[in-house]
Amino acid sequence: MSEHFKRWSRQKQQRYHKHFGKQEWSQFKPPDYNNLKKMIGYAFFNSPNLIGEKEEAIYRPTPEQNTFIDKIFQLILRTKEKHSNKNTIWLSFTLVCCSAAENLTEVHVVRVPEYDPTSSTNTDMFIDSCFRVYKNWQDFLDNNKLPECIMYYPKGGTYFNHNEGLELEMTESPQANIGSKIKTFLDMAMPEIQKFAGCGGISSTTELG
Repeated sequence: MSEHFKRWSRQKQQRYHKHFGKQEWSQFKPPDYNNLKKMIGYAFFNSPNLIGEKEEAIYRPTPEQNTFIDKIFQLILRTKEKHSNKNTIWLSFTLVCCSAAENLTEVHVVRVPEYDPTSSTNTDMFIDSCFRVYKNWQDFLDNNKLPECIMYYPKGGTYFNHNEGLELEMTESPQANIGSKIKTFLDMAMPEIQKFAGCGGISSTTELG
């Protein structure tokens, strides 16, 4: 891993952690669902270092982005089948920084609890930009469809801020083991990012009925 990629990733991760990747869950009740959709849009499409400016100057979703946001929102609702409180949504976000052929990009993942957060047997589930649902972080690392690249991400898919900073890990994408063709992905629009993430048909590693 190059030092440039490591520095770039750590800076991106620090900003993302500050705005979207809290260890604690963000909570949204039905009256807050529109705010949740805005947050999904910010997390996936907006540069985190601009948060705090006037909203109208930050981010205006395109129709295509609104369709994407709605699909992510509906999938989040479907992950709540094991919750006793089915109206309140808890979530956070995880950033995966990727490097391939000296090009750098970001992949955004939604983190949701499998059960109510108060459950003693809770497991974090993850949703990627291809609308795949992963039963835990290891499932994402083992089965994501990213092309051959190096991934740099918070340990366990959850941000922990120690005295020395965020605890980050690096690994190769699963496709690196089978020689997937590398795609240049600087400045990609959302459909191109979805292509990079391996989006073909909508699939899921966890069936949700």
